[in-house]
Amino acid sequence: MKTLVVMNEKGGVGKTNIVAHAGWYFSERLRTLVIDLDQQANLTTTLGANLATVESVELFAEVTQVPSVGALTVTRSTRDLLGVEGADRSCIETFRDSLASMADDYDVCVIDTPPALTNRTFGALLSADAILAPIGINDYSIQGVAELLRAIKGVSAHYERPRAAFSWPSPVDLRPQEQARARAIREPCRAGGKATVPRHGRQARRLREGRKRERTRVEHEGQRSP
Repeated sequence: MKTLVVMNEKGGVGKTNIVAHAGWYFSERLRTLVIDLDQQANLTTTLGANLATVESVELFAEVTQVPSVGALTVTRSTRDLLGVEGADRSCIETFRDSLASMADDYDVCVIDTPPALTNRTFGALLSADAILAPIGINDYSIQGVAELLRAIKGVSAHYERPRAAFSWPSPVDLRPQEQARARAIREPCRAGGKATVPRHGRQARRLREGRKRERTRVEHEGQRSP
């Protein structure tokens, strides 16, 4: 089972939206487990028709398996997840072991996380094969990416495990000041080693070219109009 963690310390960047769509996408082809670790439970509400009998908090208490309910299986978020933050740090390894115990039951696991570095997110990082950090091109995101990369390095070093692949999707903004911020964000990402950094310049050029083609087509059709 491959585990994808969607994480960012900054809220409102689209984590839950990505996890919901990724869960549906993967479930069309693979046996998919989705874990909601955010106490707000927005993902639980969105995918409520696919809920398992196991709550997400149980994965931290003891090694627990989640029975499949179909191609897409979702563990329920509850306010009890807040109690994980006051638990012994061994709960981080318990969560990892819970996922490892289901290695043959699912093909892929997608995890939604709260916007904070907590026992829950460290458990997810320890279990991750890949980490997706959606961000906006702004100053707060630059700081958030740097902090997240430090956390990834710390988990990898402390638990002596290979560092998970890291990627950060972000919107394209053609304004010069926003492109400058995009370049600034690349630096902490490059420090992450296995980072996958989108080329904003290339995307911007494609968008500009597309706009030019569309304008040319419209103008051409306008010339043909009676």
